[in-house]
Amino acid sequence: MLAYVNGEFVDETDARIPVRDRGFVLGDGIFDTWRTYGGRPCRHIVEKHLDRLRRSTNFIELDGDAIAAELDGATTELVERNGGDIEDAGDVMVFVAVSRGLLAQPFAGAPIAGHDPGVATRVAFFNPIPWVANGPDIFDAGAHLVPSIQSTTPFGGYDPRVKALSRLGFVRAERKQFRVRSEAQAGSTYWVVLFDDEGYIAECAGGALAIVEGDTIVHPPLNTILPSISLNVFAELGRELGYAVEQRRLSPYDFLNADETYVLSTSIAAIPVADLDGIPLKRGARVGPRIQQAWIELVGFDYVAQARELGARVPARA
Repeated sequence: MLAYVNGEFVDETDARIPVRDRGFVLGDGIFDTWRTYGGRPCRHIVEKHLDRLRRSTNFIELDGDAIAAELDGATTELVERNGGDIEDAGDVMVFVAVSRGLLAQPFAGAPIAGHDPGVATRVAFFNPIPWVANGPDIFDAGAHLVPSIQSTTPFGGYDPRVKALSRLGFVRAERKQFRVRSEAQAGSTYWVVLFDDEGYIAECAGGALAIVEGDTIVHPPLNTILPSISLNVFAELGRELGYAVEQRRLSPYDFLNADETYVLSTSIAAIPVADLDGIPLKRGARVGPRIQQAWIELVGFDYVAQARELGARVPARA
């Protein structure tokens, strides 16, 4: 497949950034990701991702408007150029990343060490959707939530709303996710839960969380978590269907008493949760399935049927 690096389209095997890139050395950058549906992005959802990309880029003091516009055009062209490969893959995740650029080189005639060169690194490429990790029964069997001792931003280095390249808190949770999956029954889907610094449930490693209480969708306050686009779409569609949406801090108590619980993530939209730390949760199916159907209609593609078909083609073990 082709990738995009600093204004050029190159074969992915030839895509390179220098070792002195600040994103690599310091985690000085941001990223975002969305998916295709039946080979095409959903423009309504992409616009939400671009807005988050723009805000994150502004936060690290780069030109969010210009960079978001550039990567919007680049990813649109990448989808066109890689159409055949996307079809063979059964859809892809579109990944974009931005860093501040190169560290100043401490050699004669080079800028002063630490000086901001002002030329951002911009890249875009595709990742496969993890059918093997999800398995074919993800929408029926539900996900299993496992708690982590790792908080989302353990040392407060950045605002949780910024989709920063520095994701070590999430990486630690992700590693536990892989360990649990490798020990679990084939086909089971595990997501590790992260808490905020006050002990409330914040999100998953790679996904947002929401519960349903009666006719109300409840999720953690948006200023305490990464503003998940999938959570945004879930809430938006819920409102259109007549459900209320509320933000508040959530503890395990709330999850154990909820009527429905969902993991919300780009690759799989919304999947029900079966249990939290091995404790079975209520599996009401009144609100979520209606939103799922509305989501399918929004993107014009039945990704649930796709996940069942492609998940069954590979061994269901991560």
